[in-house]
Amino acid sequence: MRRRIIRRLIVAIDPEQNLYGNLTTTDIRDKIIAQEKNPANTSVCEIMSENLVSANHDWTLKQCSIKMQKNNIHHMPVIDEKSCLVGLISATDLFFAAEEIGWEEED
Repeated sequence: MRRRIIRRLIVAIDPEQNLYGNLTTTDIRDKIIAQEKNPANTSVCEIMSENLVSANHDWTLKQCSIKMQKNNIHHMPVIDEKSCLVGLISATDLFFAAEEIGWEEED
């Protein structure tokens, strides 16, 4: 993760059943380093998050933003109509989209 400057990974728990987990640099910091665990003896499954909150692929940016805000999360997997993982949306993505689109002028 460090070499590729990646802060989050989606982990395939059981892709046939569309079950995924989430591993972040914060998980590593809080659940390995802070607890003085040996990283060589700690599995991803021990520290990753499961039961992820996800977005549907046809949601608007506003729907994604509201869901992320309600769940106090900054990243959310995006799934299709078959519940297959198709991507990941982040708060930064929402910010860049808002910046690109611009704000509607009020009357």
